[in-house]
Amino acid sequence: TAHHKKEMVDYGAAFKLPFTNWRRLSVVLALDFLALFFLAFFFLRTYINFYMSLMANPNSVDVAGIFAGVSFWQVLLSVVGLVIFGLVGTGYVIRLLGYAARGKNTLPPFSDVFGLFTMALKYIVGVFVYAFILYGAFFLVIFLFTLPGALKILGALLIIPLIILLLFFYYIFPMLTAHFASQNRLAALFELGKARRYSFTMAYFVPWLVTIGYSYIAGTAAYIVALVIAVALLPVSLVAGVSVSLILYIFSYNLIYITIISLYGQAYREAASISAHKAVPASRPRAARK
Repeated sequence: TAHHKKEMVDYGAAFKLPFTNWRRLSVVLALDFLALFFLAFFFLRTYINFYMSLMANPNSVDVAGIFAGVSFWQVLLSVVGLVIFGLVGTGYVIRLLGYAARGKNTLPPFSDVFGLFTMALKYIVGVFVYAFILYGAFFLVIFLFTLPGALKILGALLIIPLIILLLFFYYIFPMLTAHFASQNRLAALFELGKARRYSFTMAYFVPWLVTIGYSYIAGTAAYIVALVIAVALLPVSLVAGVSVSLILYIFSYNLIYITIISLYGQAYREAASISAHKAVPASRPRAARK
């Protein structure tokens, strides 16, 4: 039907989306770089200390030496900066997904930073609940394996159902996130029935396959190009090689990720539209008046 064609996933629009607003794209890249900076500000220093300690004595690592030269304020600044910019970036990704789910093929503005922050917090709470349940089930099965007799057999019997559950959740989670993004309600993140209905449609399955193939191929290509540039610049400058390759990789990663988010949002809109049309029964024709 004409309505169905109008709602189909537009792959061309998804690939063009990162370039629809360069100013907003530059803000997205800045958020990524700032989050990475605050992450490296503390963890890179401790990693270097750990590596140097390991090289000095492979059989024993000086735990106190790992944190040598790292002050409390450095740790606090790193954590606060990472949390702030990480949450704003996460909130922006969710808002972008909501835009695509509502048929808006554009990068959303950064006009409501507090809204991005709160949206990310709600999302993280929901993810934490799911992680607690799934990881809890996983460790329960592992624990049952350590017990003797019938409990060990029970643990073995639960492996396959657990794997199926994890694969099921992995498959429907993008639809679950898109449902949350379209409504910005924490409860929407737990409406598994709707996510399941939307997920088991060709409107979602095909774009899901496309995103897997695209992320693997494009991500691998971006990594190889960044690695080649880093190796090529090493004789000139180690800092230049690492910096240029890192900038290129982060830029490529954001282009790939924005495209994938757009495809998920469009797939959600299409699947929800199909589900809504199926739920509404066709009206019966009225009997002709005599």
